[in-house]
Amino acid sequence: MSLKLEILTSFLGDCVREGDEYLFRCPFCPVGKAKRKLSVNLHKNVFRCWICGPKHIKNKKIINLARINHDAFEKWIKLTGASEAIDQFEVFKNKILNKEVDVSDNLQFPEDFEILLPHYFDENNKYVNYLKKRGMSFGDFLYWKPGISHQRKFQDRVIFPSFDEKGEYNYYISRSINDYDKDKYRNSWVNKFSIIFNEHNISWKRPIHLVEGLFDASNIRKNTAILLGTELNESSKLYEKLIVHEYPIYVMLDLDAKEKAEIIIQKLVKHNRKVYYVDIGEYKDPGEIPQDRIQPIIDEHSTFYNSKYEYIKAKYQSL
Repeated sequence: MSLKLEILTSFLGDCVREGDEYLFRCPFCPVGKAKRKLSVNLHKNVFRCWICGPKHIKNKKIINLARINHDAFEKWIKLTGASEAIDQFEVFKNKILNKEVDVSDNLQFPEDFEILLPHYFDENNKYVNYLKKRGMSFGDFLYWKPGISHQRKFQDRVIFPSFDEKGEYNYYISRSINDYDKDKYRNSWVNKFSIIFNEHNISWKRPIHLVEGLFDASNIRKNTAILLGTELNESSKLYEKLIVHEYPIYVMLDLDAKEKAEIIIQKLVKHNRKVYYVDIGEYKDPGEIPQDRIQPIIDEHSTFYNSKYEYIKAKYQSL
């Protein structure tokens, strides 16, 4: 075990190696504590939690943890090229948690990517069968272009590529086809707030349906923007597009994310956007809604807001 890894495991606990990355349980967010979502690249000195995001893991928190063992902290300072003075730690902070990720350098899209469309009618293809069970049709295979890679880190995973408005690769999602896999998603290292997933498929001159994940979007089969989570970060490219969007925005999050939906609505209505909150009722997420129920739910269970005042008024009246 390298000295760097020994220091990290001394205060972050055990880890699992995936290629050049080590996956720890994140001490800074509830979901990360249960699952190994804190990804560490020792070579690049980059830390990132795939739940709470790199900008939410502050350097001072890492320092405070490391100070449990002062000797370990001193060694870490030397190994990472930081100043020996703790008060000068900010000098190299961009080398660690708040480092901006450049799309072209960090996408690392698998070179052996193989699209699954030609295998759609192969009944023995486990990847195709998994996607069909998730409700994906032949048209969805054409639209989302799922594929596979034979690299070890993509074993038993379906890869969904993302394209920017010019049709260039900018991100990917990889999803395990095994229900027992605790790490269901392993996505691109690219900062998800710097891209819009499959922007080339989004029409900004029509109503947009804002959803958490790809399977939500593939099921409702409308003009969708994918959050890649439950947060609409105000520094994200998607947020920049939505706050100038002139058409209605339908917020359709999972049943257990109503509070997150309210935060998103507040961020949008303060710019006087036309926002609808869609209550999906008894369904766990939009990906579960039967096709013949999607439009009726949108039509009959949507609450409209177009200003911060109306949002507050509606919340007051619902008490």
